[in-house]
Amino acid sequence: MSQQTGERPKSGKEKSPYRKTLNLPKTSFPMKANLVQNEPASLKRWASAGLYQRLREARSGEARFVFHDGPPYANGSLHLGHLLNKSLKDFVVRSRGMMGLDVPYVPGWDCHGLPIEHKVVQDLDASGKLAKLNDLPDDTRRLAIRRECEKYANSQVKLQMGQMQRLLTLGDYEDPYLTLHPAYEGATLEVLAELVEQGLVYRALKPVHWSVANETALADAELEYQQREDLSVYVDFECESARHAYAAFGLAGDTRPEPTPSLMIWTTTPWTLPANLAIAVNTEFTYALARVDGSVTIVAEDLLERVTKMGKAEDVEVMATAPGEALLGLRYHSPLRSDAPDFRRAQAGDITRVFTVVAADYVTLEDGTGLVHTAPGHGTEDYQTGLRESLPIYCPVLADGSYDDTAPTWLAGRNIFEANAEIAERLEDSGHLFYAHRFDHSYPHDWRSKTPVIFRCTEQWFVGVDTPTKRDGKSLRDLAMDSTEDGVRFVPGWGRNRLRGMLESRPDWCISRQRAWGLPIPAFFTPSGDVLMTAASTRAVARSMRAWGSHAWFEKSAADLLGDYDPASDPDAPTGVDLSTLTKGRDILDVWFESGSSWNAVMRERSDGRD
Repeated sequence: MSQQTGERPKSGKEKSPYRKTLNLPKTSFPMKANLVQNEPASLKRWASAGLYQRLREARSGEARFVFHDGPPYANGSLHLGHLLNKSLKDFVVRSRGMMGLDVPYVPGWDCHGLPIEHKVVQDLDASGKLAKLNDLPDDTRRLAIRRECEKYANSQVKLQMGQMQRLLTLGDYEDPYLTLHPAYEGATLEVLAELVEQGLVYRALKPVHWSVANETALADAELEYQQREDLSVYVDFECESARHAYAAFGLAGDTRPEPTPSLMIWTTTPWTLPANLAIAVNTEFTYALARVDGSVTIVAEDLLERVTKMGKAEDVEVMATAPGEALLGLRYHSPLRSDAPDFRRAQAGDITRVFTVVAADYVTLEDGTGLVHTAPGHGTEDYQTGLRESLPIYCPVLADGSYDDTAPTWLAGRNIFEANAEIAERLEDSGHLFYAHRFDHSYPHDWRSKTPVIFRCTEQWFVGVDTPTKRDGKSLRDLAMDSTEDGVRFVPGWGRNRLRGMLESRPDWCISRQRAWGLPIPAFFTPSGDVLMTAASTRAVARSMRAWGSHAWFEKSAADLLGDYDPASDPDAPTGVDLSTLTKGRDILDVWFESGSSWNAVMRERSDGRD
């Protein structure tokens, strides 16, 4: 402005003469989105219009396009993955509706499981309530935790539902499906009953991924791999008979050295050594009998140089070689036990086979010594070897990751990870440790607690994927593989091979978890230890779940839960079952089983799909 006149100075430029020739569009849209004000108004307008219901009414009687939505997990606000997932699905629902089809879309939520329980237990611990709950009877404690989990899950469903509606997605938000609803729980147990009826569900002592922090079995999908530093040890297991060991290499009489030979193994889990029951060799390999700095050791010939260099051995001499076949049956002493293990809690096996050299084709020359420490209670391959060789399935580790009283006395009660260093020290003091070093590697961790998991043999419930069904005479694996070719169109096409690859390698499914928040597996135990879980008894409990919900498992007696079930008329029930004497099981179903049963609990129940 001019200080003298207060007038704005002229710019010296006139308005463009072309301005009036522009044919610009005119719109009522405001220049600003003003989402804070407009979004609630849009939500209110859509809700009052009942758009989803009106579209369903308008398409009533038309050809149906069923779009079933797998449930997201009810834990935390929506993230970008949810945004992409729900937006793409909404495009399908809207576009098919615009094509004149009747498109039911029922949103749902996965409400049980470890993530919710983990969060709730953390909050209870922080508030000081958890210590008080731990003093309560088991059923009462579990029920209290369950009720807190239920409140939390419902709050998260409300949160996520509001966020999905803010995305303006179309769906039956007035009546969603929740896996914690009694009707859904009953329908899930009916799926389990069908699997039981087909002879696919069994209980077995098997090694599973075990979360020490949460004291439960974990599925592969619940694992995260993180870098971790661990202790690697090379250990000599002294042969029981020097004569037999030398004879395996063709040495006899004066050709035999004086020292008793040892079988050198390598492991990255020293804490499993107290559970060692066998040493595995590969019958296709050649093994060397070598003098190493005065000791006599058996190592795979192709690995001898690498191993002795790592251990900085100064004097190495190969005295003889022999095929792996010649070593089978050799017996040895465990350097951590003076006697055979105490097998009180082990699966029955042939105790006379303990501490014997056995064959295994998974023994490789990539790492280690060519002789594999075998603990059937702590590894999948070890377990299979144990079954084949009739070894006891022995696991001296408790749910909290401490050794039980069947372990050596100096380890009982100790945490397994903390015991690693002490085990190595004991082996060094006794002269059995050849070499030890620390190394970094990728190791599975519990996705919730972020703590390392272990392989631990426990009694679990499984669904067999290779057992033929009574109805079809085909296994679940075969039926699933057939379904990928039976009228299913994959977009993109390479998805078919990817799915088939996963189906081909899938092991038996561990469906049990050792937690409180979930749908109980309806197993009952008689005073003599027999298990009652038949198709008929499972369906009886399913009816109770529909009526009372799964909290009833912790509130009511076995007889109440089984309702009108009559074991005398059930040919699959153990003989002489008295309902009043039954004890309820403590395992819950894997949440993936619940969400995977939604075809029955939602599509069939709501008549939104084919029978």
